[in-house]
Amino acid sequence: AKVTFTKPELVAKANGTSVNLSWDKVEGVTHYEVYRSTLKDSKFVKYVTTKENKAVINSLKSGKTYYFKVIGYKTYNDIQVYSPSSDTKKVTIQ
Repeated sequence: AKVTFTKPELVAKANGTSVNLSWDKVEGVTHYEVYRSTLKDSKFVKYVTTKENKAVINSLKSGKTYYFKVIGYKTYNDIQVYSPSSDTKKVTIQ
């Protein structure tokens, strides 16, 4: 059996030196991994894994631009099955 998930729709909003991330829940997904980078298309690093469809990224540097994406997954028989990645969102900290 093949399992497929839809991709999360990510929203990112700056709030001082923090970024509030939220996304629609993906049916069947139990966890989400939030990734961040300072480069548009590479060097993404996993920031947090959560069961919720939101996250707050704190202590970001003023004047710097960050990129975020979210991937959902569910574990089947000890194998993690991932959703497609959300579109990358760009946020510049003022």
